[in-house]
Amino acid sequence: MKQSSSFFQNLKIIAIILSLIFCYGCSPAVISTTPTPNAAVIFTQAAQTAETRLTQTEAVITRVPENTTIALESPSPALTETPAPGTPTQSISTNTPQTSLGKGAACIPSNNPQTGKVLEILDGSTIKVMINGKTYIVKYIGIETPGYIKTIEYFGVEAKKANAALVFAKDITLIEDSSDKDPDGRLLRYIKVGDKFVNLELISKGFGKALSAPPNTSCDTTFKSAEEQANSAKIGLWKNK
Repeated sequence: MKQSSSFFQNLKIIAIILSLIFCYGCSPAVISTTPTPNAAVIFTQAAQTAETRLTQTEAVITRVPENTTIALESPSPALTETPAPGTPTQSISTNTPQTSLGKGAACIPSNNPQTGKVLEILDGSTIKVMINGKTYIVKYIGIETPGYIKTIEYFGVEAKKANAALVFAKDITLIEDSSDKDPDGRLLRYIKVGDKFVNLELISKGFGKALSAPPNTSCDTTFKSAEEQANSAKIGLWKNK
């Protein structure tokens, strides 16, 4: 009987110790025989809860119909200034301006041009030019003007003055045709100043006649047409003829 009482008393002590161990964190006034979950149990329960919620979310996503369109937020449109009514609009051209060939210059061959500075006027269609530091005598292609160098012919003075007004002391563009020089060693060139085709300008104003000199014949038709118009208008050297 004494042994049985001692056994139950020891069992009660063990139960109290176990209760203290599992009830760590409980109120000191309350000792419960129900064990408090340790950290491993809490972690396991949290993991199970998270897994359950993830499964529920996947189920919801799976139930979205295939043809459902999800609208995404688009960026706000840029603000543009609207002109007041009646305000004229200005258009901006993106075209590159084209360099004018001048009246009748389309007949000039597409040979590489030279540039030079006119130093002296010799007659109505002959000049002295500085090109790349060297001086050359240049005879205009396709035009014959009244003489001035050896003998002064009718309208020779006027032709020389007209030529000087167009090119003297100016930068000019010189374009070759088929041959470089004439038998006298003069350069044979078409001459341009800005957008003016000098050879054609002199013929069209009656200061010279069209002269065909093969093989440099690219502008023969243009020059002959200009001569005929000047003759019909009775201008320049055609005035008294």
